[in-house]
Amino acid sequence: MGPFCLEKNSLALFSMKPSDMDDFGFGKQEQFVFKKGIGLNDVEALIEIKTPILMYEGNPVSRRLIPNNLIKEYLRNLK
Repeated sequence: MGPFCLEKNSLALFSMKPSDMDDFGFGKQEQFVFKKGIGLNDVEALIEIKTPILMYEGNPVSRRLIPNNLIKEYLRNLK
């Protein structure tokens, strides 16, 4: 995910569950990978999850909710 999502005005969702093909309209990307494209305007919110690694593993996981009206700004500022 990044600023290139703004150009296409869409996001790609991925799953490893075959049942998502029938339940949610995912298409088969590879043998065990399923993909679905959705428009940015169809996303209600994003949840950013930061899991500390290496020497920071003892720190807590942080979660941040990005509401629909701030998604484009959030993507624009990703580096």
